[in-house]
Amino acid sequence: MPESLHLSTISKRAIDIGGALIGLILSAPIMLLISLLIWIKAGRPILYRESRIGLNQKPFRLYKFRSMASGNGYHEASVASGDDVRILSFGHFLRNTHLDELPQLWHVLKGDMSLIGPRPYKPSHFKRLPEASRQIIASVKPGLSGADALLFIAEDKALKGLKNPEAVYLDCFLPEKATQQIQYIQTQSIQRDLRLITRTLCALFSRRTRQNSIRYLRRLYRNKDKPKK
Repeated sequence: MPESLHLSTISKRAIDIGGALIGLILSAPIMLLISLLIWIKAGRPILYRESRIGLNQKPFRLYKFRSMASGNGYHEASVASGDDVRILSFGHFLRNTHLDELPQLWHVLKGDMSLIGPRPYKPSHFKRLPEASRQIIASVKPGLSGADALLFIAEDKALKGLKNPEAVYLDCFLPEKATQQIQYIQTQSIQRDLRLITRTLCALFSRRTRQNSIRYLRRLYRNKDKPKK
């Protein structure tokens, strides 16, 4: 491994550990309140566990706060739109603010994920990508946020009202998400990661970022249906 790449890897891991520790400490009261809310309103389980693809295509168990109803029908579709009947009353708030993702700071601390990287795929979605794309995407750790995460930050709302949101996701969103992730991997740097961390923190409170995401995603699937000249 070249010395510059080795130093970059060490720096990225140092940022991940420091950022995850700070994030866990600052968000601990919020996570406690969310846990109590889920327990009181919906009961157990508080956390949702799901297999995701990690570094070198090795699966790992991802945790997030439960925002959808458990029981029959919970796993019927692999994609949830903003009007999915499985989403709990308070689940919309958790998903829109992405507070349901806070437990993933633990994955960053453990080393399963990075603060910045391609968002981790469900195995069924990952298998739909070309082999060459899978190799590139799995060459780095998945991220808590990233360039693709910011573009797709309002994915639930963009899919709202569609007749077949899962088909739109698989046919339109999934390939574009992979393209954005590969572009990030091919141009990644510590400086860019720090900019993306800043952009992510700002996006959590930015209505404009969500509106831009909805416009971008809706244009994506509308353009796909247009006949090519």
